[in-house]
Amino acid sequence: AQAISSTGLPEYRNLPVIEIACGLRFHPLQIPVPQLGLLWEIFREEYPIATEQPLLAPVQKPLELLSAIPLPRLWFVSQDDARIVQVQNDAFFVNWRKTSDSAPTPEFAKTRDLFSRQLGQFEEFLSDRKLGRIVVSQYELTFILHVPQEKEQVGTVFPDFSWRDTTLDLGGFNWHTRFAHPA
Repeated sequence: AQAISSTGLPEYRNLPVIEIACGLRFHPLQIPVPQLGLLWEIFREEYPIATEQPLLAPVQKPLELLSAIPLPRLWFVSQDDARIVQVQNDAFFVNWRKTSDSAPTPEFAKTRDLFSRQLGQFEEFLSDRKLGRIVVSQYELTFILHVPQEKEQVGTVFPDFSWRDTTLDLGGFNWHTRFAHPA
């Protein structure tokens, strides 16, 4: 439900989060392809659906020569389609996504705990098979919000991104912000 606050901006009683992703990027690991099936066995009870997805693009890395064929990014998906474990040779993510209007958004602590548990299983898998250890290069936390778009609403919700030409129809809006973590 949305109301307009005294500042003129939308105010939500229930934030319109449709997806949360907790993850990390790490130095690439050489995981033999047959091991990927064994990895799914670890997650299969909670995530019975496995699919291949295009690789996530590297972040903040210069163009580098590949020393091996990159492994696919795997999605292990829960039966209700609401949770995903994503694995590739340099990234690990756990996602929650809203699958119905009545589905409650999980508290951040529950999402973080799920990520920690699944990451622990992945790290144990790597250790047990002597496939290396994760050396983190970047942490990521993504909240995807669905903000119903009305004409000129982008400039109202995000005043710093308002268009000067008010006749422009965006048809969609995607905003990505990165912050350097202090050392």
